[in-house]
Amino acid sequence: MKWNRLENLDRLLDRSSPEPILVVDDEPRLCQGIQQILASVGLESTAVHSVADAMEALKQRLYCLVLLDLNMPGAHGTELLDYINQQKTDTCVIVVSGEKQLKTAVDVIKNGARDYIKKPFNPDELLIAIKNALENRKLETENRRIVEELKRSEALHRFIVHNSPDLLYIVDQNGYFTFINNNVTKLLGYTRKDVIGKHFSDFVSAVDRNRA
Repeated sequence: MKWNRLENLDRLLDRSSPEPILVVDDEPRLCQGIQQILASVGLESTAVHSVADAMEALKQRLYCLVLLDLNMPGAHGTELLDYINQQKTDTCVIVVSGEKQLKTAVDVIKNGARDYIKKPFNPDELLIAIKNALENRKLETENRRIVEELKRSEALHRFIVHNSPDLLYIVDQNGYFTFINNNVTKLLGYTRKDVIGKHFSDFVSAVDRNRA
């Protein structure tokens, strides 16, 4: 079934991410062709023709995606891939190259490229790869946000528990302490090392053990 660009426009675009796509290729006419394909589905793009210019462009603003040729004069495209990895940004990379060696495709994927498209390519093939890359990027960003929220929630929970005016503790089903809050130390003088792993009866007077 042919991929319909218009019907899949909403799924292709990451509406929450306004960053453009950076096209890196030393062939100006090819760059223009790729930019026209991107524009046909509403994607903004910028084109540069060398690795050096691409690095400079990435310093100036954030790009959600880089479409990267490998064989360019001055510096090989893998140098830009290494640079992007070192920056640890949310920019993802799709290699678009005429390189015929399968090992090259395997190497760039291992080094972090999201996909490898061989020239000449079908426009819809390129758009599908972009759609998949942007969707994966969005999921990864959302996952990181959730993890950070959980960390903040856990930190807040610990703060509340340890700053409670009450003595708070947890024992397992056999009566051994697995958690105490700071007040056990402040009010009773015990350290965590004194309490954690010990049986509650060790801290109760003999006359009160049956009640405890």
